[in-house]
Amino acid sequence: MLIIALVQALLEKHTESGWLLEGFPRTLAQAQALESDPAFQAPTLAIALDVPKVELENRIVSRRKCSEYGVTVSVSSVDEKNCPEYNEILEARADDDLENFRTRYANYSELTQPLFDYYVAQDNLLAVNGSQSADEVFTVIENHFP
Repeated sequence: MLIIALVQALLEKHTESGWLLEGFPRTLAQAQALESDPAFQAPTLAIALDVPKVELENRIVSRRKCSEYGVTVSVSSVDEKNCPEYNEILEARADDDLENFRTRYANYSELTQPLFDYYVAQDNLLAVNGSQSADEVFTVIENHFP
């Protein structure tokens, strides 16, 4: 409930300009806790980036970090050892393995899908194809705001 209280306090300070929450709420219980506060204005739009699981798996196993500058890149081969931008050594993050991803994905599916169903029932969920380029995703989202 600490997170709920923190978010509620933050939103109370920014009522005149609207707000955007990224990655929150993550569960139906969190959304309902926020909405139970009479001072809270329910979201007018919830956005879900929809990416097939297999594509997410590929993104995880190909993600590397430049050891010197911390830049994150995607490699086309596991044999790729140097950062294309700085020519420094690339390292895989410790949590970027398939088993860890699959556990996180199962947790996400179990906890977040009911939240999406809730927003669909309220007719305010925008599902966006997250397999598109970042610019295309941005354009789709931007087109839903005046």
